[in-house]
Amino acid sequence: MGKGNWQLTACLWTVVLVLLVGGVGFAQEEDEPLVNIMLFETDLREALNEISLQTGVTIIADQTVSGQVTADLQDVPLEKALRMILFTGGLSFRKVDDYYIVGLPDPRNTTFSALVETEIIRLNNVTAQEVIEQLPTFLTSYVRGTPGGNILTISAPPLELERIKNLINQIDTP
Repeated sequence: MGKGNWQLTACLWTVVLVLLVGGVGFAQEEDEPLVNIMLFETDLREALNEISLQTGVTIIADQTVSGQVTADLQDVPLEKALRMILFTGGLSFRKVDDYYIVGLPDPRNTTFSALVETEIIRLNNVTAQEVIEQLPTFLTSYVRGTPGGNILTISAPPLELERIKNLINQIDTP
């Protein structure tokens, strides 16, 4: 093996070693805790408490959280597990610092502002009123704008926010 090939091989091994050790400035994301739980007609608050105990992550349920859940979750990432068990009750969750808050994303709920994200959208081709009239009614409670204006304010749970923004992009066309 020539000197050039030896240097290239040594360089490649150094890169492999650095990557394995976790260097090169790459931020290694901490894996989301996995949930393994079988729930049969379990009180939702009790289910959230069990998931919290299992994962070591604090989950706070507000006063709107109620109902029962049946689910068999095996090696499901925490946030997916939360989406799965909260979906049918219309409940939402949001990570705040190192804990999660769970509740009904209703503007009348006292924890609404903690459960939603807010974005302002500038329209180019239609008015705010036209957008609001064309959105499905179950999403309009999250959207505000003046009738002749071209600015919308959206305050919605993250998944609904993305859905609303996608619909606005489809509506706001020349």
